[in-house]
Amino acid sequence: MHVGCCENCKYLDLMDSVPKKCPRCGADFVSLGIGSAQWNGMSEKEREETIAKRFPKPDPALWSELWPDPDPEETAEQRPKEYVFICYKCNTVTAHADEDAGYFCPECGSNMVPSGYDTVEWAYLSKEEKRRVTEESKIHYMVGQIKKVSYDDSETVSRVIKVVKNTTGDL
Repeated sequence: MHVGCCENCKYLDLMDSVPKKCPRCGADFVSLGIGSAQWNGMSEKEREETIAKRFPKPDPALWSELWPDPDPEETAEQRPKEYVFICYKCNTVTAHADEDAGYFCPECGSNMVPSGYDTVEWAYLSKEEKRRVTEESKIHYMVGQIKKVSYDDSETVSRVIKVVKNTTGDL
């Protein structure tokens, strides 16, 4: 078996010759071209170098061309803003012009949740920060939906009590 590495989140695992998907993020696994016995005999530095050879870092000049630093003299009012929205169900990320509008996911039709970031700010977040923002946005959406439930409606309250009673078993 060969050691494989996720091309997105760099998760490591053993893989056969069959293409494999990452259990963390769903991206493709790429073989590092070495067996597990050889991997186990390597030092930590050699392992890092092996991964760095397979996934080279982008050229900083090219990176700055693709993602230029915002112009410090340009004010926020001058720059047209688009805001990042996240799908509540399938995690699709899209941009829209209005921060407070209700949008629906183009993939699954579910509600899109505002992330609180515009597209420029989002582009500079790390993968971990984007995951955190995505989860926090979904939790904020769920709390908002729970708060919308009217407790004056006796049918709703009885359904909630039944669910709680059935799950705890103590009541």
